[in-house]
Amino acid sequence: MLTAVPIPGKRKSSDLCNAFIAGAPKTAKGRVFYGTLAGPLQVYRQSLREGIPCWLIDGSYFDSVRGQQFRVTLNTLQVLGARNRESDGKRFDALGLEIKRPQRAANGHTVVCHQSPEFMRDIACDPFWVQRHLDFLAPLRTVQRPWLRDKAAQQATLHADLQGASLLLTHSSAAAVTALLEGVPVATSEMSAVSGCRLEDRLHFMNVLADNQFEISELKDGTAWRLLNR
Repeated sequence: MLTAVPIPGKRKSSDLCNAFIAGAPKTAKGRVFYGTLAGPLQVYRQSLREGIPCWLIDGSYFDSVRGQQFRVTLNTLQVLGARNRESDGKRFDALGLEIKRPQRAANGHTVVCHQSPEFMRDIACDPFWVQRHLDFLAPLRTVQRPWLRDKAAQQATLHADLQGASLLLTHSSAAAVTALLEGVPVATSEMSAVSGCRLEDRLHFMNVLADNQFEISELKDGTAWRLLNR
């Protein structure tokens, strides 16, 4: 059977885990997580060592439906290998998002999106990833975007910072998806769902990402389970 491993004391975490379990077959086995810091992280890592399937739920890849749709992955934090996955594109089309023309700002600034210190230490296991890549890229100008707990406030200023940018640098923040939609190239870690995505690849990557995120009703009615296990 599937077992929920929510963040202790977080009702939203429990509700999302239980919604996914409700839509899965009774014969399904594994553990379901929403949030993998602190206690759940230890359970997740131990489960992987023991070969127990781990379904991870987290926020949408697309800022426009954050809080309305949630990504779901198996044994990884974000969907990987998008380049080699197939999609009919219908779920991305339904989002009504525009993939804008490349900005071509060759001498523009680099937008640096930081993630929480806890994430970089405990999940990325690489607290200095951003600084190493900044040292390597040596951009002339940067716009630094510190991590904020208030995601809505953080999203509200991202589009303005992307104007005239030639690159967005982030370990695995969903800001990379927004940047690609806006026509700005990105540099990310391999843990990001858009790792290796070139501007000419964007439609395919966005199609795949949209196929791997769901409304709560789709978690409950089994749509998510069917699409993830087809």
